[in-house]
Amino acid sequence: MRTLLCGIAVCLAGLVLGTPLAYPWDYPLDVCPEAIRFNHNTASGANDALTIRRDNGVTIVTAPEYSNLTSPARRDSIAYALDSTSQTVLAVFSCFGDMLDNCVIDAQCTTDNFFGLSSRLVSFNGSAFSIEDTGNPTNYVTLSKATGSSLPSAVGRYTFSWQWRVSAVEGQTLPTPVIVATTRHGYYGLLSVPKEPMTQPWIEVLENACIWAANSMTEEGVVYGITCGAYNSNFKNYWWSPYSHVSGQELYLTNLLADTWADCQDMAAIVQVYSNALGVSYYDVKYGRINGPFTTKVIDPMGNPDWQSIPTWVFHQVGWYGSYLSTNAVYDACIRVDQTNPRIPTAENVNGEYRDSVYDSGTWVFNGTGYITFVR
Repeated sequence: MRTLLCGIAVCLAGLVLGTPLAYPWDYPLDVCPEAIRFNHNTASGANDALTIRRDNGVTIVTAPEYSNLTSPARRDSIAYALDSTSQTVLAVFSCFGDMLDNCVIDAQCTTDNFFGLSSRLVSFNGSAFSIEDTGNPTNYVTLSKATGSSLPSAVGRYTFSWQWRVSAVEGQTLPTPVIVATTRHGYYGLLSVPKEPMTQPWIEVLENACIWAANSMTEEGVVYGITCGAYNSNFKNYWWSPYSHVSGQELYLTNLLADTWADCQDMAAIVQVYSNALGVSYYDVKYGRINGPFTTKVIDPMGNPDWQSIPTWVFHQVGWYGSYLSTNAVYDACIRVDQTNPRIPTAENVNGEYRDSVYDSGTWVFNGTGYITFVR
């Protein structure tokens, strides 16, 4: 019905303008995008979508992420590094009805939060599906980002729509481009290419990370967003336990996501790994360790625990952004401090305002920084 109405509209336009519409084919145009490969070059994310995983890292999301040719049809989310350029996608088009030899197709982004696709000639040669470009999978043609269109500049979880149009058929330019289909897609906008140890980010990570760090346009903004988001979202309840989800430089993230609790080592690891997933290097974001034992001032641990003084912390681990010698490097997603004017510690000096807000008595020794290098 949509295609029929578009065809009628073009015919009427032709009559009004006095343009004879003597074509060897007829309306409606039965042309449709059937499959789209966003991550068509898995070796790089510079010009296409990134490789991501689902099922807590077990399953790679493969192309085509959009397809009507599979059963069931596929509508998988995708991810892009927002600093990537010259994007391309591969698409399969169907052409039934008049079995056209060729037509010119483009796609406009109607939601203004993704790039459009430049017009190009797609050949069918009388077959039901597009003829592939050299080097492409069967039936796939390459479409390039339209001039003047772009990805957004801020991290986020987005949904966009492409309006697919035919502007010429078998060498004849149409009076008005005909809209033949609209497709809708969800994607994660990452600050940059993901970094170790989350070079192929889990969807379960991106779902939270892109919300927590939404609208961030810098590394520091991402780390800040992850820290505050992890605390404010009631991600987990604080529980001091000898059985942390962190062991050495490994984060057992699958177990952490399944549990209702987390400790300071877990939350410091979350600040690092979720920032890594959005493109911040672990040379920049890591964890810092404070050795005790010490008694805390009144603090507000994440989740269910309310304001309280913790009698003995043998040590405490925090998110850390910057070098070992950086000041204003503490990002603690585990607690709030200062009951009269509550705040989540971000960009604070470990031996300055942060210590003054947390430490009550005992031993306080900053013991350096480290990295989570493996996630399972």
